[in-house]
Amino acid sequence: IVIPLIIKALAPIPAKRLNPSFEIEGEEHVLVTQFMSAIPVSVLKERVTNLSASHDDIVSALDMAFHGF
Repeated sequence: IVIPLIIKALAPIPAKRLNPSFEIEGEEHVLVTQFMSAIPVSVLKERVTNLSASHDDIVSALDMAFHGF
């Protein structure tokens, strides 16, 4: 399962908990949790960053998507 990160200027209007934002390579990106999907690993490109420090924000977004809280 992957959740896309979209440049903030191109992303839908973010919902506070559902769509946390992160600075990646000097540009603000939004985690568009509502667009998560399953894709083959072979489709993924090289790793750009590691968001493990934002674990709580990402889990909160998933909780919002799956449970509404």
